[in-house]
Amino acid sequence: MCKDRYIFKNKPRIQVIGDWRKQFPCKLRKILENGIEKTKHHTENFLSFMLAYDGGEDVLSAVRTIKKKILKEKTDFKINSESFREFLLSRDLPEVDLLIRTGVENDPHNSAGFLMWQTQNSQYHFSNKFFPEFKPDDLVEAIRDFGKRERRMGE
Repeated sequence: MCKDRYIFKNKPRIQVIGDWRKQFPCKLRKILENGIEKTKHHTENFLSFMLAYDGGEDVLSAVRTIKKKILKEKTDFKINSESFREFLLSRDLPEVDLLIRTGVENDPHNSAGFLMWQTQNSQYHFSNKFFPEFKPDDLVEAIRDFGKRERRMGE
């Protein structure tokens, strides 16, 4: 993973979000951990992989951590949007403007809880094509369509 010259030329910080350490074989975990370690000081770009990620578990994990913090510190911790976000596994990811959902069959609205916090005000693009068949022209079409939409940010 970290032998590619572009990783060092473009300086992305690699992060992997999800339960991959429990689910992936040791050899693959070592490759991913190597990439994370070698790029941990990069700050120009971010390359995020969602592997064995579950949005519901992300939120539940945050709630469990906040509960432990309150019980341990016996504090009156104030929970708001900003403080809650800090406990998410996906806390470092930006808000998502456009989410492209490929492979849509019977239920185009099934997002499987993907990045629930960061997609609150996202626009969705649904495609019946599965990822390998989703080509650059399809991406251009999705972005053009997104550019024509009115953004109301939940209002």
